[in-house]
Amino acid sequence: MSRTLGWLARHAGAETIAILAILSLALGSLTVGLQSILRGFDVWLVLTTALAGLMLGWVLAKSPLPGWLASVVGCIVGIEIILGRVGQLGGKLLAVGRAFEQLAWDIWNVTANVLQNVTANVPYSPNVPRVALPNTDRLLSALTAVWNDIATVLIRFSDWAQQILNGQPSFDPVANALVWSFLLWAIAIWTGWAARSRAQPFEALLPGTALLAAMLAYTRSSAAYLVPLFAATLVLMPLVVHRARESRWAREGIDVAEDIHMDVMFTAIPLSLALIVAAVFAPSISAQEIARWAQNMLEPRVGVASDLPDSLGLLIQPAPPSPFDPVLAPGLPREHLIGAGPELSKQVALLVRTNADGPSYWRASTYDRYNGRGWFTSATDTVNYRAGEIAVPHDGVGYCRVRQEIQFVGDGNGLLYATGVLITADHDFAVAWRSAEDAFGASIQATSYRAESLTPIATEAQLQQAGSHYPEWVTERYLFLPDDVPPRVLALARDLTASRRTPYDRARALETYLHAFAYTLDLPAPPSSRDVVDYFLFDLQKGYCDYFASAMVVLARAAGLPARLVVGYAPGRYEAENEGYVVTEADAHSWAEIYFPDYGWIEFEPTSSRAATTLPDDTSIFDQDPSKAKPTLSLSEELQASDNRRFLLLPAALALLVLAGFAWSVIDDWRLRVAAPNAAINSIYARLVRFAPRLGVAVAVADTPDEITARFATRLATIAKNRHALQSAESELRWLSAMYIRACYSPHALDVAEQAQAVKVWHTLHRRLWWAWMLLSLPFFPREVE
Repeated sequence: MSRTLGWLARHAGAETIAILAILSLALGSLTVGLQSILRGFDVWLVLTTALAGLMLGWVLAKSPLPGWLASVVGCIVGIEIILGRVGQLGGKLLAVGRAFEQLAWDIWNVTANVLQNVTANVPYSPNVPRVALPNTDRLLSALTAVWNDIATVLIRFSDWAQQILNGQPSFDPVANALVWSFLLWAIAIWTGWAARSRAQPFEALLPGTALLAAMLAYTRSSAAYLVPLFAATLVLMPLVVHRARESRWAREGIDVAEDIHMDVMFTAIPLSLALIVAAVFAPSISAQEIARWAQNMLEPRVGVASDLPDSLGLLIQPAPPSPFDPVLAPGLPREHLIGAGPELSKQVALLVRTNADGPSYWRASTYDRYNGRGWFTSATDTVNYRAGEIAVPHDGVGYCRVRQEIQFVGDGNGLLYATGVLITADHDFAVAWRSAEDAFGASIQATSYRAESLTPIATEAQLQQAGSHYPEWVTERYLFLPDDVPPRVLALARDLTASRRTPYDRARALETYLHAFAYTLDLPAPPSSRDVVDYFLFDLQKGYCDYFASAMVVLARAAGLPARLVVGYAPGRYEAENEGYVVTEADAHSWAEIYFPDYGWIEFEPTSSRAATTLPDDTSIFDQDPSKAKPTLSLSEELQASDNRRFLLLPAALALLVLAGFAWSVIDDWRLRVAAPNAAINSIYARLVRFAPRLGVAVAVADTPDEITARFATRLATIAKNRHALQSAESELRWLSAMYIRACYSPHALDVAEQAQAVKVWHTLHRRLWWAWMLLSLPFFPREVE
């Protein structure tokens, strides 16, 4: 192995081996990164194919073939290799080789026998056996077997592509391997060719880096696989550029130290790796963590002065507010309604449009804990969701899928309002969970959003038959009451439901009983020493929604019914002309929900100022109209489809832009070639003069072509330092200037060959000028006019 490496180092050069090794590592990182996000991705197949493409591109870079022909050769070789490997044609191709070898041997024997007979002057005789012709059946059979396998592979690929075009994509491992192998082959060919012929490692690795970055972004995967590609780019830039310099110095006969390339390697590689390490680890250094550490260090401790932060002039800021903070505070959720004036009913809070059949309650948060003074929630964990992401997986059976468009009038309070169980929204949102099945509430930063939710479909008869087999998480959390609930509250619940057989009938009995109480906002705050529900039921016997809802939930739990208090908005006022609801602050509301097995949480309206909730007599309407039960395309699917369309829009726009640029280049080249030679040169020179201001080159009417060329050359000299792409621009400028002078002042007109050469030189120079202009856009390049 060491002898082989020594031989390669002597013949190819240590620097060449280092460059190829780094490029190979970059392609390896690309394939491994794709393997992490692609199903059925054969990393060994693709990696070995890519490495073969890299070597072929490196060889083609120094071949006499023009670029387009080298591309054709690379494509043909790649197709052959990929079809052979994906189609597992190795054994059959070997059989073709052996059959061909046998046929060649047979042809040689026949030829030798014929020549021997001719040389010996053997006369023709019917008794002399004739020379048997070579048998081609073995070769034809082997070729047929190879062709059948290739046709099978191509048919599978064709079927896979046809399904995509028909809008019914499916996964086919063979087609998948063909696509990714050829894509990586093309990238590898370009990488090897560009790194050697153009001496531009950034351009060489750009397609692979862009592909991996796009795929990682689309699949929301870690960007760690991009680090080796960036590292390879940084390491290769000094190596390849120095290699190009050494080649130029050798051509110009400039003597340099023999070991200068080693100095470059030992300096550039560690520096590049240090930059990459710094870039990787710098984002993980959190300013918030540092601030938290400093704050902990400065907190008062035993033996430490408590006024140390003040002595340092530090103003400790409170934690950033959360949309859930106002509703997390214990108490009655709607205490702000007490003492509110008539202007409350006029202040619009929400504008809602929905496909729900009838008015709906707009839920914001739910409460599970009662302490005798009010309501609070158990501990919650907040989970962030992207737009369109499903928060509650559900098949929709037994539920009606409801969509609502909600717009806050004003800035909003950060809470997400929706009817029923929230599934998703069209903006990023967060859900505070008490457990995997139980949400406290949701928040959203948008002031206008679309949400999708589920509401249970059930008739009274179905709920009466629902039974009482509750899940464990329901019984543990939603039957709990504090020990100090007054006995008369428990007795009242028993009395009201004693003759009711089913849980549903008990819930209706409690709702009916509370509807006999008066509704008012004009009442004092409850005494701090009294249980709120007991005070409402036996002393006040009037109140607002918080009192009614709290009383029903406590009575329901006392009667053995899992219940919770819900806060949000009542339906509001329906406006037919706008096909939506206008919800005011006066519609801010609390209500009760009772849990029924197989149906979930069912709303009940105990507040006497509002009608009791009603249920459909028959759920067959949802069977007859599936759109009411489950739309054909959910909001999350619509958002995904929209994302897919947006994702495809950029490649399509780029493709159109590239196509338009290519078409313009072809048309412009054709116009210059069909024009008269002198006219073509005049047009080229006029374009050159028009480009001068972009580079900061001043051009006056009285300037001669030589003066303009000299200014261009001076300006490009300030840009072309250490930039191989601009070092030939001066000679091209002077040649075109000489052609222009000849076209204007010489009696001998230019011929067609000189015209073609001028067009070719102009296209090359034009690209260099645009490159110089882009460099000038950077802040560290001079912009003063020459």
